[in-house]
Amino acid sequence: RELRILSTLDQRNIVKLFQTAELDDGRSCLLMEYLEGITLASLLEQEKKLAAAFVLAIFKQVLPALQYL
Repeated sequence: RELRILSTLDQRNIVKLFQTAELDDGRSCLLMEYLEGITLASLLEQEKKLAAAFVLAIFKQVLPALQYL
């Protein structure tokens, strides 16, 4: 059910799901949009502390995606 919902989402700040498949061993496989960069977790490991302006810029991207949902 979640995969069906995810495949219908169309908002620029939500990664797109293109296709799902089942592998020969029964595991699911998701073909999703590729986004270049690092994860927020990796960034926090490297930087330890982020500037308030940078955090605000991240929230400005996250909030429209949450509002869409």
